[in-house]
Parts: sequence; structure tokens; C-alpha cells
Amino acid sequence: MPDSPPLEVELKLETTTDAMEKLLASPLLREHARSTIRSRQLVTTYYDTQDHRLGRRKLALRVRQNGRSFVQTLKTEGTGEGAATRRGEWEVELPDGTPRLAAFTDPAVRELTGLVLPDELTPVFETRFRRQALVVEWVDGSRIPAQIEVALDRGAVRAGEREAPIREVELELKQGDPRALFELAEAMHELVPLRLLALDKATRGYMLATDSPPPWRKARPVTLSPDMLVDDALQTVLGACLRHWIDNEAAARDGRDPEGLHQLRVALRRLRSAMSLFRPALGEEVRAGWNEELRWLLGSLGPARDLDVLASEIMAPVCAARPDDPALAAFAAAAAERRQEAQRVVREALASDRYGSLALRLACWVARRGWRQGADVDVLLVQRQPVAGFAAAILEKRHRRVRKKGRGFARLDPERRHELRIAFKKLRYGAEFFGSLFPEKRVERFRKVTARMQDILGHLNDVAVAERLARDVLEHARSGFEPKDAALGAGQVIGWHLRQAGEREPEAMRAWKAFRAVEPFWEN
Repeated sequence: MPDSPPLEVELKLETTTDAMEKLLASPLLREHARSTIRSRQLVTTYYDTQDHRLGRRKLALRVRQNGRSFVQTLKTEGTGEGAATRRGEWEVELPDGTPRLAAFTDPAVRELTGLVLPDELTPVFETRFRRQALVVEWVDGSRIPAQIEVALDRGAVRAGEREAPIREVELELKQGDPRALFELAEAMHELVPLRLLALDKATRGYMLATDSPPPWRKARPVTLSPDMLVDDALQTVLGACLRHWIDNEAAARDGRDPEGLHQLRVALRRLRSAMSLFRPALGEEVRAGWNEELRWLLGSLGPARDLDVLASEIMAPVCAARPDDPALAAFAAAAAERRQEAQRVVREALASDRYGSLALRLACWVARRGWRQGADVDVLLVQRQPVAGFAAAILEKRHRRVRKKGRGFARLDPERRHELRIAFKKLRYGAEFFGSLFPEKRVERFRKVTARMQDILGHLNDVAVAERLARDVLEHARSGFEPKDAALGAGQVIGWHLRQAGEREPEAMRAWKAFRAVEPFWEN
């Protein structure tokens, strides 16, 4: 890709048809409009090779018909921090609806797509929707005017016999600061319910075409620079956590791949940890307000994730070793029933207005650096500090806490080890957030040691949680199997892992000694 590729910056939102009508008729858009509302019926066909080589490269090639004209577009995967998306975009007019990669003159396109012959391109899916769009001018908090195209799309994406609705509001920045997108979104959200929309039309189309679940993502690396102020680092870190969250919402709601829910919970825990790390730059009242909402959400998602772990990591090896055991089969059936109920709770939580409002409000707050508003002098002074010194002090504090909680490690009971695991997790997140400020090799040595220790403690915690889950599963079992068999199967599973936990104790001791010996990378 060239040094300065053509980029679009956009914020995608989801809402209802009635809400779109209310927005179009609202004084908010009329008073800020700098164009009339244009209405078009758009038919777009997306092309790829039979083996989806473009899709695997995270590219979307489309030909859009608008009346008698045809426009071919190539888009890259969206990137960026927070909810706004930046993506490379190339457009060229075509004489007809036949795709022609050679029509793009930028050599970067060939580098991105690789060799694709004209006769290899075939339709994969299409979108048909009505677009009503206008340009508005929005003056952001710094009094700088921005030009934003507001597009409201209603229709469907289709792949063969499969179809999914399109009810989308897209805010695309034409000129100005991206913060204006979020300020406008907040103003619109006061009029109608809006939700962040993580999956673009191309991703949804490929999902339909391949009958595959939504993709999930691990957290992307956080990169800070030593010349940053704490205020800048705070936005970068929170934006990265928010992006991780948004990237996994659809997969968590879908539920077919348990990793989506796992990654969503990791994103939320990283976000809470980041707010705790940056507490001096936020103020306790601000941090506590967001933390209460995030705790509600994590509480709604937690049981389903625990039951995923019970099925895939705790029960699976025991059932594999004894595949014909009726007691294990009875317990597995009871656990599967309880798991389905927990997944229903997840879907309801993620579909709720409370969740939709939380995600959008938080995204807007991060984008416009809402922590500055109403901050007292002490908090403002922290925000204006260089981040390197701030990071070293925070990491040292977290490190001391871990060492304190780990004293007498061999004698710690399960509850104390659980507390140590949480302290380790916070330290590890801090190392991930601030690691780019320090020498890479020292950071990597520290990361490996802490990751090993956290993995061991995590497994021991999973076993402890499994005992509680087994009791819960047995208490709520309703289906037609013998309760005594299910209870016997639960006992076999817990006993198996308790024995393994005992066998891992020497490994845990070695990992703890390695952690105590590793040099903190933030020390000079």
C-alpha cells in the first residue's frame, strides 16, 4: 500500500426503520444540512475468485450500479482505534457491470490483490438497498467545522437463498476531525436508539455466502511513544480495548464459536483494567461510573463463558478418556442444557438497549476525551504528564502488589491464589499496554514469565470454578436423565482435575520462582 493511500473514515450504526424516518424528519439534521436529501436505489455485486482469495486478504471488490452508471470499488479491511473505521478505498468508473481489476491505475492495488485473472472473478453476493443521504456540517468541541455525509441504508444483503437485513446509518467524514462523527452520533442517539455496527456489508455477505459464524479477533498490539502525554496514551489504550470489544460482539452474540464470547470478555476485562491503571488521570468518580456498567455486562456474560470452559477444557479430556461412561454422558447432557440457557442470557444482554447505549456512549466518550470534562486540577496535571514516567510508577505498584499477594505461595489456599491470579492479570495487562515504551527484549522476557504463571493459576482457578459450576448444573438439571448418574459424572470430572492440579504443583512453584527472579523491564 502506498504511504498515503486513499482513506475513508466512517462510523457505522444500526437502528430501526422507524428511527431512520424520525432522524430524517428531525430538526437536528435539517438545521445542520448543507445539501438536500438524495435518495437512490443501489444494487451492488461483490466479486471474488472461487477460492475467495480476495476475501482471505481482507479485501472487498464490488461493482455498484446507480442508474445507468457503474462504479467499481476496492476496499481494505477497516483499521483504527475505538469505533471509527479507517480503510483504504479505490474507485473507478466502468462502462458496464463487468469487474475489471486492471481498471485501477494505482500499482498498490496489484500488490494488494495479487494475480487475479479476469475470468477468475465471479459474483459472491449482492446488496440491494435504498440510500437516503445528505451532507451536514458539525462544529465539534474545539469549534472546528466538519463535513459529514449521513447515509441511511434500508434493504438486504443476499447470497444465494440466504438473506440478512440492512438497517444502517453510516457517518462518513468528508472534512474535519473524526471526533465530530461521535459528537453527531451522540446528538442523534438522544433522538433515537442507535447501536454501534461492527460488521460491514462485505463481511456480512461473506458470512452468508459461506454459512460461517462472525469472525472473532484477539487484541491488537498497543503502540505508545515516549513523547506522548498521559492524556494521549489514555485515549490510545482505551481505544484499543474498545476496538477489541467491537470486533467480537457479533461472534459473541452468534454463539457458534465460543472464542467470540471469550474474546469479548477479555476485551471488557482489559478495559476495566485500563481504567484502573489510569485512575489518577480519570478520577475515581468517573472510573467508578463506567466500572459499574461494565461489571453488569461482565456479569451477564460470565456464566456462559464458565460453562464453555467447563465443556471444552474441563469435561472434554475426561469424556474422551471414558467415551462410553453413562454417568459422564448424563452430566454432559445436564451441562449442555445449562449452557444453552446461559447463552440465551448472553444474546438478550447484547441485544438490550442498555448494552447498545453503553457501547455507543463509551465509544463517544473515548473519541472526544470525555475525561477532560469536569476534571479537577490534580487530575488535569496527571493527564499532562509524560506517559513513560507515569507507566513505570504504575507498573512498579502493580508488581509490588503481586509479590505481596504471592508471599508463602506454597501455602496459599484456592481463594488466595485466585486473588493472586487477578493481580497477575492486571500486571500483565499493564505490561501489554505500556510495553512499547521500554526495551523490547526485556519486555518479552517479562511477558513470557508472567504469561506462564498466569496460565497455571488460570487452570487451577478453572478447576475451582468447575466445582461450583457442577453444583449449579445439578441443581438446575431438568431433562430426562438419572440425577444420580449426573452427580456421579460430575464427581469423576472434578476428581480427575483435582488430581491433575496436584500434579502441577511443582510446575507452579518453579513458575513462581522464575517470576520473582525476572528483572522488571521498567527499571533503569
